[in-house]
Amino acid sequence: MRQHPLLAFATAVSTIPITLFGTLGNAGAASTINASNRMGHLATTTALHRERSHKRALAKAAHQRLMRAERRRSVVLRADALVKASATRHLFVPLGGVWSTLRNCESGGNYSADTGNGYYGAYQFALTTWRGLRLSGLPSSASAATQDAAAVRLEKLEGWHPWPNCSWALGLTS
Repeated sequence: MRQHPLLAFATAVSTIPITLFGTLGNAGAASTINASNRMGHLATTTALHRERSHKRALAKAAHQRLMRAERRRSVVLRADALVKASATRHLFVPLGGVWSTLRNCESGGNYSADTGNGYYGAYQFALTTWRGLRLSGLPSSASAATQDAAAVRLEKLEGWHPWPNCSWALGLTS
């Protein structure tokens, strides 16, 4: 370990007595201080500084570990992945409201709809749209939860435009 330059100097002169003349106490009296006392003070100050730096580094590392753990634990819920589910029975509950109405308009609410017109599933996804959402297989063979999540995601990306007839009939605007 490298020694601080002032400590090296203090070590070299530790045996030299230093005489100070001052007005404290008796006038003209001289007081002698060993340089070793000064070196001890300097070493103590340096040790305290090093200890404080070490404590700050430990606190920073602990904070960073805590933040990493918090990021791992946190669950980010995005609007494009919302699907209602029952927590007690683990049963899927289809999205209601406007999504139920849109589903009924598009396919009569049939998640496995495949009418042969190039559109599939409850929301009548085109196969190119389904692939564009990076989903595999046919939309009509995907689960209801997957189709609902894909529809919500598609609406967030493109608005109601993917369902032109039903969105117009239902008065849905982007």
